[in-house]
Amino acid sequence: MKHHRVWLNGRLVLAAAAMLQSAAAVAQTKDLEVASKAASCNACHGPYGRSQAGVPTLEGRSADDIFTSLKGFATGKRAAFVMHHHAKGYSDQELLDIATYFAQQKPRRR
Repeated sequence: MKHHRVWLNGRLVLAAAAMLQSAAAVAQTKDLEVASKAASCNACHGPYGRSQAGVPTLEGRSADDIFTSLKGFATGKRAAFVMHHHAKGYSDQELLDIATYFAQQKPRRR
């Protein structure tokens, strides 16, 4: 009976390790998908949201602030030259993911 428990415990440990590894792979894939979507913002807002003159900088802003702006563009409640076209193409979850991505970028030293 003791041998059976050791065998079962070993299988449970292996199953748990496989699940954790699988969850990590899913999280990494999601991170890459979000970074890919956020990369389209780099053309105007600069790498990691660090824009140059004339375009709002995203770095250092909260995810809530960025999401609120993006949602405003998507719904037409916030006027924009081109942002309404970009924001309309994403779901609320995608907008939140992009906002979170930029909020997590470490601001550069000035």
